[in-house]
Amino acid sequence: MRNKIIAGYSFSHAIASYPQTFNPTYQAMVLAGEKSGHLGSVLNRLSDHIEQSQKIKNKITHALIYPCLLITVSIAIIAILLTFVMPQVIEQFVYMKKTLPLATRVLITINNKIHDYGFIFILIVISNILLLQKLLQRPSWKIQWHRYYLRLPLLGKLSIKLNTARYTRTLSILNSNGVPLLTAMSISASVSSNIYASRQLSKSTELIREGNSLSAVLKKSQLFSPIVIHMISSGESSGQINNMLERVAKIQEKEFSHQIEIIMTLFEPLLIIIMAALILFIILSILQPIMDLNTLMA
Repeated sequence: MRNKIIAGYSFSHAIASYPQTFNPTYQAMVLAGEKSGHLGSVLNRLSDHIEQSQKIKNKITHALIYPCLLITVSIAIIAILLTFVMPQVIEQFVYMKKTLPLATRVLITINNKIHDYGFIFILIVISNILLLQKLLQRPSWKIQWHRYYLRLPLLGKLSIKLNTARYTRTLSILNSNGVPLLTAMSISASVSSNIYASRQLSKSTELIREGNSLSAVLKKSQLFSPIVIHMISSGESSGQINNMLERVAKIQEKEFSHQIEIIMTLFEPLLIIIMAALILFIILSILQPIMDLNTLMA
């Protein structure tokens, strides 16, 4: 990039040579900063935007670390108990020709089923995953899947919050730095990670060409809540649309973070209870025959 600039190319042209590193939002904002003569302020806003996006990604990552670790440890404990402890207990009961307790027999049955059909089950799951990936390579299937995903009770709402926050923040940054509204809307729509949402927002861009207001076309996309539409409409009426879009983005990002915290606050104790109950059942299934053996020996 430095060599290109030394050779006489503009900064926007230099970063456009590396689209895998600098997405269309980068390119459009830098180009707008060059044309408006405010490249420094544009880069500052772009830096804030990247930092905010990274905070959201880190929050999601940190929220998933503890549950994944807990599930891994629990599975390891269960595997050790079933592999090394349970066979020794069963061997003693077989030797003494005694009937195993009901809980132990249930656990043995489950363990045998997993041993006999576990590999087949894993193959079926992997096959279905590969088939789904193959189907999702088709644009029609992928769009339908993304559309269905947005309708999910919990994950869908989180996805909508995240994508609309990205859209409004990007639109605010681009439009406030001299990028025409139609171009800014087109670029902002491409920022969405959900293809169906991106397509709906692209349709909004086409409706703007017909003379509709921004709040009206965003309402037709059915992605934004009524309060967000009302705030954008107020921004249009007062001539403060950019400030209002940025405010909307902040509100939606806060709501997204708040919902993530609520989900993890509820999910972690529930996961602990489920895993603890499962491990307790296995331990009791092992301890009960051991106690019976001690009684028999006495």
